[in-house]
Amino acid sequence: RAGAINGRVDFGGIVPELIAATRSRLEARAAAGVQHGYDGLLGASAGQLLVAARLEGLSTTADKIGAAVDANWDNPVREYMFGSPGTAMLSLALFNETGDEVWASRFRRDVSRLWETLEPCQGADCLIWEQDLQGQKATHMGAVHGFAGNVLPALRGLNLLPDAEQKKWLDCIARTLRATAIHDGELVNWPQSVGKHRLGRTALLVQHC
Repeated sequence: RAGAINGRVDFGGIVPELIAATRSRLEARAAAGVQHGYDGLLGASAGQLLVAARLEGLSTTADKIGAAVDANWDNPVREYMFGSPGTAMLSLALFNETGDEVWASRFRRDVSRLWETLEPCQGADCLIWEQDLQGQKATHMGAVHGFAGNVLPALRGLNLLPDAEQKKWLDCIARTLRATAIHDGELVNWPQSVGKHRLGRTALLVQHC
């Protein structure tokens, strides 16, 4: 509770150590054939740099955050945790916070690239992304590793896109959600993945993944 301890802990100096340790871990995984990139929002440097910005002020880390976003714009993982959907959301958040057009430009670039990498889904009449994740390729539906997470930046930043692009995104999202839904009477759910699956990962989940 507030007032339970005295003093203020300064975590600012820890962030560079966290970034270095995370990069070392990701480099080791890459050497073993599992390449997720080094600049994602939830699993790599971009999110850690955002923490530094909250601790020390955005002006101290804006250039480093921008470099991380730029390095991640075409990450083949194609999911929210490590890939460009997460860093596109970061750009959108910083544009909304600062009004600086450079973040809107990064957002539009990354959302446009996401659109270009959609592909026909195997086994369903819709478009979806392939994730190159944990050394396996699959087409996931979830909010962290799949379709739902990938469309989030476009939905949240829809007003920054031209009208024609807004319509394309909304039509695509509706088509894919309808084509992949599992119905049980009035209830509906979605599978982990559609068409291409990670080994042993086909059960319906209750976690946010």
